[in-house]
This record gives sequence, C-alpha cells and structure tokens, in this order.
Amino acid sequence: MTNNTLPDWRDRSRKMEVSTSFISRCTNLGNPDIILICGGTNDEWNHLIEREQNEFSHSAERENGRMECNNDNSMGDYKYDGWTNDDLLLFRPGTAYLLNLVKTTYPKAKVYFVLNDILERVGESIKAICAHYDIPVIVPQGIEKDETGHPTQAGMTTIAQAVEQTLKSSL
Repeated sequence: MTNNTLPDWRDRSRKMEVSTSFISRCTNLGNPDIILICGGTNDEWNHLIEREQNEFSHSAERENGRMECNNDNSMGDYKYDGWTNDDLLLFRPGTAYLLNLVKTTYPKAKVYFVLNDILERVGESIKAICAHYDIPVIVPQGIEKDETGHPTQAGMTTIAQAVEQTLKSSL
C-alpha cells in the first residue's frame, strides 16, 4: 500500500502548484492492483463555499490564502484532452487530467474515487469526470469530522467500511 500524500498536506496556505500536486506524484505508485483516489474527503470548507460563494474573489483564493475550488473560475470547464499547465490548476480539467494519467499509467489497476458525502458541486463534477473515465465513485455517508473538517477516527472507519463494501461487491 502506498500513501502518496505530501508531508505538508495540512498547509493550505501555500499556493497550489502542479509541481506539488498529486498530478506530479501519481505516476510513482509502483505496480498497484487497486488505486483509491480520495478527493474532497477532508475538504469540509468547500461545503461552506457552496453556501457563501459571493464572499470569495474570482482569483480562486480566499482572503486567508486557501485555494477555493468551488467558484465558477476555479472549477473550470470539463476538458478531456489538450490540457495546458493553467488548466491543471482548475478543478475540472485538473481532475480529468489526473484520472486520465492514472488510467493510462496503470491500465491493469482498478481505480476508485472516494468522495465526501456533502460536496454538491464538487461531487457532481467528480461524478461526471469519473463517468467519462469509467471510474466508480464511492460516497461514504455520514462521515464524522472534527472541527477542522477532517474525518475523525470514526469518520475514517465509515470511509473504510464504504470502500470495503464496494471492493467486496466489485471484485
């Protein structure tokens, strides 16, 4: 099993760059049989953005420097080829590029996308992009989270149970 998260993943104040994103690391997974892409599972703050979009700037950043991946400018268009570096910093084309790269790099691996249960716009986009690449989406329900929006131990158990149930029924 490989966890491809950077050690400084909690530092959301740094500027998002392709060179430090999962896109730059997803080809270093070895020879996996199964790949779980956990996207939006700890991004509780996106839920607040869905309700309060007007308070954010069009530069896709909040005043505190967090990347805001849920306004019209940062979501981007659905794009499945011909990506530019700028496209990769936008949510929809960046996600499509990531899934395309994973599918082409690991053609024998079964890929699943694990998604937070409350992210409406982000979730709709992920489901559409995953459908394009024939990637099943696992949406655990009722993920318990701490005050920072990250899953608690019970929340991680909920995620693990949803993944286990999906894997048992599809393998």
